[in-house]
Amino acid sequence: MDAPEAVMNEYRRLRALYPFFISLKKISGRYYVYKQLTRTNPSTKKVKIITTYLGRISETGKFMERGALEDFEMENAIKLIEAKGGKVTLPQEPQKHIQPETSIVDETDKKILMALSMNSRIKYSKLGAIVGLSEKKAETRVKRLERLLDIRYITEIDIHKLGYQSFMVFARFVGEKPSKRAVEAAVANEPRVQLAMLTRGIYDLVIYLLAEDDNALSDAIANIRSDANISAYKSDWYATPLYETYGYYIPIMDRFFDVLKEKVWKRTKESLRPKEGQLYSRDYTVLREVTNNGIAKFSDIDKEHGFDDGAAKYSYHARLEGPGIVRRPTITMVNSGVKYNAIIIMGIEVRKGFIETKKELLHYEIEETNKVTNKLLYLADIKVPNGVLFIMPVYDDGGLEDEEEKLESKVKGIGVNSLVVTDILVGQLCYRKFDNMYTKSYESLIRSHKVNLPQNRILYD
Repeated sequence: MDAPEAVMNEYRRLRALYPFFISLKKISGRYYVYKQLTRTNPSTKKVKIITTYLGRISETGKFMERGALEDFEMENAIKLIEAKGGKVTLPQEPQKHIQPETSIVDETDKKILMALSMNSRIKYSKLGAIVGLSEKKAETRVKRLERLLDIRYITEIDIHKLGYQSFMVFARFVGEKPSKRAVEAAVANEPRVQLAMLTRGIYDLVIYLLAEDDNALSDAIANIRSDANISAYKSDWYATPLYETYGYYIPIMDRFFDVLKEKVWKRTKESLRPKEGQLYSRDYTVLREVTNNGIAKFSDIDKEHGFDDGAAKYSYHARLEGPGIVRRPTITMVNSGVKYNAIIIMGIEVRKGFIETKKELLHYEIEETNKVTNKLLYLADIKVPNGVLFIMPVYDDGGLEDEEEKLESKVKGIGVNSLVVTDILVGQLCYRKFDNMYTKSYESLIRSHKVNLPQNRILYD
């Protein structure tokens, strides 16, 4: 597109920032940004493109978000006050979400959401059999839930199979803090970052990133800290590896596939076939497509990329799903009714007490709720501090405090620190209704703690 360099630079920044595809259009001399989603109806096989207006980019490269022009006016006013020696402090509020009429989501709907969370490619006939509806009624319910909860179809992948490790990075700014836009710009420039959240509590910034090893982790953190937007601010940074074996997920952003290109195998005399953790070029392409659209038609992928008929389907099932790189096609709900998100860092202080009540912790982790999402969005063991990290949706005032009290009453020998997520700068959380019978917590209760729990799992294939 013929656009000023400042406009294109801002557009490229936004493309790196958003976890979905965005397009830039010039209309009557102005530059507008749109979100573009492609959805395929599994029944009719028709492809539908959904476009949503996000905002406008001025010729000077300033992004004016839809409905948020007053934010820029406030920003300019703050700059003027500070230039004259004044100081402005604005209160931090928890991230706001649109509240859907979740009261009209019944138990059958929740079963449907669970089935889609476990396999978003499930056929309507199979879905209907699981929830006790006809194929047509099951499809009608799904379409209604798509509209009500703004469901997006994604694919859960095991990035560890490709040689990457997961890390959580915590940062605390000492004294003066950089603006939200400054931090956003710094983390958006590092493609290993998959999720970045501003928080209120003992840390100001929490980052989930993927790196090959500790050296790559150090490079990624150094790149963020060296960014001109935040490098002048005094700060403390900490990082911990994550052990993600429980069944929870943080979606991978499309921009990470630019890093993942390093894993695409190229034939040489020394490398006649792919090594462990490497991908054929076609498999890489299919993985990227289904990560962005969990219900993408394989025939459409074949056509778009010039593959032989059936090639994308073979890559998906034999080379991605078979080895476990693809765990499952799943969903995330944009409009789940969450008031805000919270992070709980549970440190183990007295090992003996913790071990004695580990069973209670496992029960806590798989506790079902009457909401459209699971109780937990994410769960991982951490090294620093030695313990467990939870990310959870909070629906009601006082909900976080209730969870803190519940944890401390059930589990001995622990210390709890909580953070309120005030903004998600990069990436997204996965709001879904995962079947807890498939979690490690559930399995551990049965195998290690000999708890008598139902073992008749629903098959969502």
